[in-house]
Amino acid sequence: MTEQTELDYLRAINRIKSGNVTHPDLIKLAARGKLKLNITAVAKEAGRSRTAIATEDSPYPNVRNAILPGESAQPGHPQNQSATTGTTVQFHLLKSRADVRTKKQIIQVLGTQLVAAEKLIGELKLKLERSEERLERLSPRRNTSI
Repeated sequence: MTEQTELDYLRAINRIKSGNVTHPDLIKLAARGKLKLNITAVAKEAGRSRTAIATEDSPYPNVRNAILPGESAQPGHPQNQSATTGTTVQFHLLKSRADVRTKKQIIQVLGTQLVAAEKLIGELKLKLERSEERLERLSPRRNTSI
């Protein structure tokens, strides 16, 4: 959260509004008349992280507020509150996907441990059967000597 980073974002917003962008992808969009002021374009133009300005609890609320009215004023974009909600939904979706990946990894580890435990159980059962057989063979001998 530096002042320089915030300035980079704000300068990027001004370049996008004026059409004087420097990022190659955005130059192409501007040439086709499709350049729009949005979080992704600002981050790309600033050469900074999109995540830093995309979330509701952004460390750069001034930057975020400067972008969101531009988004809601463009056709096909939701109003300010909806854009914020959409970003929140996207954040939760990404978090949920990460949780699913973590749980899948845990399941894989548990599966491996289960296979190892089943193998050990099989070995112990075999040992028990052998021990019982030995005991049965020894038991009649003991009975005859008594």
